[in-house]
Amino acid sequence: MLRLSSLAQTLLWDLRRVHEQLTSTTAIGALAALGALSALLYWWGFAAPFSLLAYHDRPLLDLFRLVQFKPEARALLISVFLAQGALYWLGWRVAQRAQGRLAWWIVVGWALLF
Repeated sequence: MLRLSSLAQTLLWDLRRVHEQLTSTTAIGALAALGALSALLYWWGFAAPFSLLAYHDRPLLDLFRLVQFKPEARALLISVFLAQGALYWLGWRVAQRAQGRLAWWIVVGWALLF
């Protein structure tokens, strides 16, 4: 009976380790996907509609003046900020499950991109 219990504990420990590894691998993939989605959202919501190349000749211009009389641009800006906040929250939750150097490189890489 003692041997069976020891064997069961060993198998259970191995299953936990495999589950943690799968969870970490899934979390790393999700972290990379969330970073890519955030980059696309930055481009689509901030860089493309409010390009510095288009407005470089206007000094002291800010986002408020750009969207002041454009309700659709204001709605886009608000929705992109809300979506980015949701992605950051999801990224934080996923990063708590990710383990290893690859997870750190993904986080640092996306942070350097922005």
